[in-house]
Amino acid sequence: MVALLQLVQAQFQLLWPYWLAGVVLGALLKVGGIEQALTRILAGRAEEKSVGIMIGMGAIGGAVSPFCLYGAMPVLGSLQRSGVPEAAIAAFLVASPLINPNLFVFSLVLGWPLALIRLMTAIVAGTVAGHLVYANWFGPVGFRFGDRCSEAVTSSFSEFVKELVDSAWFSGRFFLLGMVLAAAVDLWVTKTFLMGLLGDSNPVAILAGAFLGIPLYACGGGTIPLLRELLLLGVDPGVVVAFMLAGPATKISNLTAIGAVSGARWLSRYTIFALSGAIMTGYIVHLVWMVWPH
Repeated sequence: MVALLQLVQAQFQLLWPYWLAGVVLGALLKVGGIEQALTRILAGRAEEKSVGIMIGMGAIGGAVSPFCLYGAMPVLGSLQRSGVPEAAIAAFLVASPLINPNLFVFSLVLGWPLALIRLMTAIVAGTVAGHLVYANWFGPVGFRFGDRCSEAVTSSFSEFVKELVDSAWFSGRFFLLGMVLAAAVDLWVTKTFLMGLLGDSNPVAILAGAFLGIPLYACGGGTIPLLRELLLLGVDPGVVVAFMLAGPATKISNLTAIGAVSGARWLSRYTIFALSGAIMTGYIVHLVWMVWPH
């Protein structure tokens, strides 16, 4: 137990600045009017923009949104009522669970290449999904956001403090759990076993990483200590990428939110798209990492 606590303390001393910076950035964006800005940018003169541009903007909007998927639903409802095409809304829906500004900052713990890959993959995944919706590959969508409207957020110091405390409390618990899990892996899981499952000797290691992300992913920031520990042990970055893409895409709360506005058929196709995309991206990163000097 003493060794476990010492490892947790060592990880905390290294990781807490990244976690805190991400939490502060997320709170600043929420009280700084990012919700209204996203609505203005995406819905403004929507009829004059091509569908391709709208899809790209939707994917980028989902990536920069600091809100959880449930929190973004009022924004998406406003966009739908403003005439934004469903393909662009789908791009936002797919990109949003994969990354947000505070998670990007925290992902820098894994190194800027992986943090950037996480960001770019979210935007690309959203863009591809938007074009598939436009091509009717997902079938009729008909998103149902209801009449719920976005509530104006007061840009005040007290509101910032409230957002900061709420975010720190929510993500901090998973951050602590992630450090404990990473320390436990370091202490009690042999490298031989871990590398046999997730190492290069296993031809389906990336597939295993993607499916391990499904039950182990609870909060984006909470998985960072574990992913860092895996990288230190020599796990292939492609496995880590597959894990951190499949996890949020199939998180129960995110699947529930998407299913509530899209229906079971669209949700099932989204899930297939998300998992296959995570695995494919993992293999691409694996191949690039083999030839790219780092």
